[in-house]
Amino acid sequence: MHDWPDSERRYFTVEDMIPYFRSRAKQKRICPKCHKAALTVEPTALNPNRAFDRCPKCHYSQTVTAPMAAQVPYDWMPPHRRTCKIIPFPRT
Repeated sequence: MHDWPDSERRYFTVEDMIPYFRSRAKQKRICPKCHKAALTVEPTALNPNRAFDRCPKCHYSQTVTAPMAAQVPYDWMPPHRRTCKIIPFPRT
């Protein structure tokens, strides 16, 4: 149909994010503004080292950056869970 190149990988769900934000999503944190709902972690579109903390009730939003020790390169791809990577060894 189109000869467009493949679109750049985006981070759509928490499962696509780096382990720091997957761990943060499992923690129960209360909204600092309304104190009524738990914050959710939502990924940003292009940067795997940043995410949003959002409140579903009052729509509070804050950008969170992963600590330096947990950051990954910008071209990081989440590992595929259902496939394995076959490493070829040279023949001797």
